[in-house]
Amino acid sequence: MRERQHLFAIVKKTISAIVVLTLLLSTGILNTARAAAPVVKTYVYYTSGGDLYRVGNDGAHPQLLVSDYEGAYPFAGGKFLYFYKDAESNTIMRVP
Repeated sequence: MRERQHLFAIVKKTISAIVVLTLLLSTGILNTARAAAPVVKTYVYYTSGGDLYRVGNDGAHPQLLVSDYEGAYPFAGGKFLYFYKDAESNTIMRVP
């Protein structure tokens, strides 16, 4: 009989612990979910029909940056795209 009471006490404590844990999780006190990572705005630059365009990672419409683009050796630097005016030039151009 004594073993039965001991077993009943253990089961009672376990069920109580599960109920308390469930309540804490459902109220958000022990919420272990993390917030989503912030979205960083990035761009893809491309040429089409001799013009330079960019499109954002948010799916917005492409933006025309340079008409009649003849640039060469493009490279990213911070928030800008840099390129040489043409393959023979030392002039560096910059677009946002």
